[in-house]
Amino acid sequence: MLINFKFANFMSFKEECFFDMSANSDKSHRELLIDDKYSKAKMIYGANASGKTSFIKAIDFVRWFVFNSSRMIDGAPIPVVPFKFCEQPFDSPSSFAFTFIKNGKKYYYEFSCTREKVISEKLDRYDSSKPTNVFERNNVNEYVFRHDVKTLKEISQKNTANKLFLVTSATWNYAETKPVVDFFLNDIMVSYGLNQGWQAYLSKIRAEGQSEEFSKFCLDLFNNADISIDNFVVEEKKYKDLPQDAVLNSVISVLMRGDQNKIEQFDNASVYNISVSYTHLTLPTIA
Repeated sequence: MLINFKFANFMSFKEECFFDMSANSDKSHRELLIDDKYSKAKMIYGANASGKTSFIKAIDFVRWFVFNSSRMIDGAPIPVVPFKFCEQPFDSPSSFAFTFIKNGKKYYYEFSCTREKVISEKLDRYDSSKPTNVFERNNVNEYVFRHDVKTLKEISQKNTANKLFLVTSATWNYAETKPVVDFFLNDIMVSYGLNQGWQAYLSKIRAEGQSEEFSKFCLDLFNNADISIDNFVVEEKKYKDLPQDAVLNSVISVLMRGDQNKIEQFDNASVYNISVSYTHLTLPTIA
């Protein structure tokens, strides 16, 4: 569960942007709160070009970096996009920090990076009200370990300047960092529409028999937001059941290099069509 997120020097944001899921003092709708402390959902709104997309892409970048860090070869560029109106935008590090709860335990993770390297990194775990530092990294390759020193030193020698030590340590089976990586990979999903990742999420919901519960959640959200959506229906079809096009099928066969297993997987892939109905709006009569 996300508690808060902050970042700076990324896309249209130069100064720090802070997003907090903490609840305010109003407890009149406790069913919308978690432990009376955190909101289940929050909405961001604003004018065009006010930074909404940059905010979403900041979260998306962190998730991408965690997912791909272990695959990056030494010297490969980090696709971070700093605020471009700084005097030296590509030399100034962008920073990101998350506070969250995973498996009932609170964590704080932060890092800063340029396109060439990770400058700093820190992970704290909360066993009580005070944080316990798991590791700290400064000046690219200066590490501080207070526990499991021998193990973490050996792992740090396998890390490179352009990789997150968080991911490298989890890759080498360090138990303390695995839940944190799992949070970014499986508890956070960023969607700009029905892309492949979101389709996989819908498939999981349907496979686990949670379609009705998920639909109710969405409709409650729409109604509370007062955006006049009355109902929606998600229709799932397999690609093989759609109208076929001989040219397209030939192209797919070429792309799959004639691999029948891959072609069969593609044929059985799900395609979703969403139909939305709106509440009839009666406009006032102007005399």
